[in-house]
Amino acid sequence: MLVYGGVNIDFKSTSEVYIYTPLSNTWRILNLKGHPPIERHSHSISSVKGGDMCIVFGGIHQNTIDDSQALNDVHILDLENLHWISLIVGGAVPPPVSSFAHSTYQIINESSGLVHDEILIVGGVD
Repeated sequence: MLVYGGVNIDFKSTSEVYIYTPLSNTWRILNLKGHPPIERHSHSISSVKGGDMCIVFGGIHQNTIDDSQALNDVHILDLENLHWISLIVGGAVPPPVSSFAHSTYQIINESSGLVHDEILIVGGVD
C-alpha cells in the first residue's frame, strides 16, 4: 500500500510518500529523486503500468487553515526508479475547482483485457 500527501495537525499539506509492507507489517518513507509535486491533500493517485507507476492528479495545497489552493496538475511517481516526473498536459484539462474529492480509474478494455494508457476521472467538487 502506498500513501502520498495529506494534511498534518497544523492544517498544512504534506508530501511524504509512505509504503506499507504487509509481510513485515512495517511502514517506511520513500526517498525519491526528481522534482516532487507541491504538497497536497484530497488528490487522487492511481496505479498504472502493472503497479510500477502511479499517477497523481489534482487536490488541494493547504498552507494554513485559511489559505488553500485547488490544483489540477498531473505527476507520475515511477516506483521502479523512485523518481517523480512532472507532466505538462494539454487538451480539456479539468478546472482546479473540480479537481478534488474525485476518484480515478485506469481504463481496461473488458473484451480484450488490455489496459489503456488512460485514466478516467470521476466526480469532484465544484
